[in-house]
Amino acid sequence: MGQLFALRCLAGLWMEGLLTIAEAKVGAKPKRDAERQANQSALDRLPAGISATVDADQRGADDDGSVRWGTPLQGHFNDPDTCESQPDTIAPGWAPLEIGNTDASNVCFHLNLFGAVARWPYGDETLTIMQTRPGTLIQGWRFGDPTPDRVMDDLVEFSNWIATGRMLGPKMMRVMMRGAD
Repeated sequence: MGQLFALRCLAGLWMEGLLTIAEAKVGAKPKRDAERQANQSALDRLPAGISATVDADQRGADDDGSVRWGTPLQGHFNDPDTCESQPDTIAPGWAPLEIGNTDASNVCFHLNLFGAVARWPYGDETLTIMQTRPGTLIQGWRFGDPTPDRVMDDLVEFSNWIATGRMLGPKMMRVMMRGAD
């Protein structure tokens, strides 16, 4: 249920137009975690202005490394009024790097804590950088702005919905809580 909740969070951020996504061609697919040097070599070929560092140990780390970019990245966001992609820019900065498989909750964790995350999933030759959009409600929530936040309000409502069993119904809740009747 936690991953479903996190996935709902990510979908909500995208649909509300609160994420900008930029992509950079790596030209190779990531290898398994044990092949960190090969992953680093592939990421060393990122386009000019973007660099990645793969954590050499990854023992208990919250991420697989980091990505930095010194120039603005061209990306896009979802316009919630039209549900169409619109051009946007990601300002120079950095993001934690997640290579291969990762949980939706890790992506949410990084977006919440750092405002950005870089993903290079298994089977893909593209590095995707996601950043919360400056001046949006999620940025205000991250930095303690007391303005009501419709995204966080929706997420609270969704978590209450799950917690009270409305999603599963009373019979299924009984089954899950104490076994089948």
